[in-house]
Amino acid sequence: MKLENIDNFLEKIEFIFLCILLFVIPTMESPKTIAAVLFGLTWICRKFTSKNSPFNKISLIEIPLLLMLVSSLVSTLINIPYKNQFKGLNDTILWCSIFWFIYKNNYSKKQQYISAICITSGVLLAIIWGIYETHKGVREYLEFHSAGIVTQSSIYLGIALMIPFSILATKPQGFSQAPIKSNKILWLIIFAAMIFTLVFMASRGSILAVAITLLVSILLLKKKMLFFALAILLSAAFLMAVYSPDSFKQKRFYEKTIEMARSQKLDPNDNVRVFFWKVAIERIKLGDSVLFGIGPRNFSSIKTEELQLKEPAKLPWNKLPHAHNIFLNKLVEEGIFGLFSFLFFIVIIAIELIKTRKLCSQEWIWLSAFGSLSVPIIAGSFNTPWYQEHALLAMIILGMFMSNRFGKIKQ
Repeated sequence: MKLENIDNFLEKIEFIFLCILLFVIPTMESPKTIAAVLFGLTWICRKFTSKNSPFNKISLIEIPLLLMLVSSLVSTLINIPYKNQFKGLNDTILWCSIFWFIYKNNYSKKQQYISAICITSGVLLAIIWGIYETHKGVREYLEFHSAGIVTQSSIYLGIALMIPFSILATKPQGFSQAPIKSNKILWLIIFAAMIFTLVFMASRGSILAVAITLLVSILLLKKKMLFFALAILLSAAFLMAVYSPDSFKQKRFYEKTIEMARSQKLDPNDNVRVFFWKVAIERIKLGDSVLFGIGPRNFSSIKTEELQLKEPAKLPWNKLPHAHNIFLNKLVEEGIFGLFSFLFFIVIIAIELIKTRKLCSQEWIWLSAFGSLSVPIIAGSFNTPWYQEHALLAMIILGMFMSNRFGKIKQ
């Protein structure tokens, strides 16, 4: 068998593993790991049968990718031993490598559209699974089985719902135009289902992040009717959440908002977030881990009694999960080097989005990439850092977007 035939065969198998990964990320832990490993191994095997080496030319986006890996590795090694010593490193290796594999592959528009279907199908399954688990009392809030707690699951959902919105809002060119046009109603139903689910998850940070992202997207698209349609959809979702039975404890969003407006004081949970920010700042001030931090996923090891805090710790939990701010958390855990690497990556993506903003009405991947960057950053400014499932999903979509910009895309 010729190497070219073997390469074509492996390419198909590789894409199948990617599709499986995209489908199972929010719901199935073991299949997710297996699919990611098989996807990576197949990708590597393909490099022995392909004429194009992934190392022929190093582009700008690959530099911060490498720096983030180095940062996570060094930060882990110099802080060993600690409880979660390899979790952060493994997480970084996963989403950096998947981004790189996809970035180097230059998937066709047909493959990108199939990927969009796999992501949204996986989210729809996760929604149904989440509703079932909440109904059975397995979970207190509506969240995905394998995408973290409600704040993390809602960020994952916020990234994913930009896909149906992007497909609905754009006039695509190339292969994907025909199937997208014929399925507009289906994509509208999927988008509405995701919006309602997001509201019922009632995570304020994620709702704010999605609202800002959608508003900016509509301003870029210059479509007034889209704004009114979205306003009606969101209003219907919020009214349903407020006036329906509190099965998912979704009314907490409305109740907290009203209480804050009346008292003009922060909610107790918001006070805890502020306390976490102070803990992060005081830990940085100690100055013993400025360059590489205290280790990825090691924020919980901080001892508040050793910090110069004006008020005593009043925590609803027995530990400090993270800094509740994506940038402070990176600075504490991986130091200046880690924060610089992450900001370098974000800036390159942001610049490319700005440079190609005219494509926002033509390529659904542009709006999806914009959402993959803005939603986790805005929501992460108040809560969950850039890691685990939502970071993996964001990196997959961003990898496809950046591949479009620097690779020769197959039609």
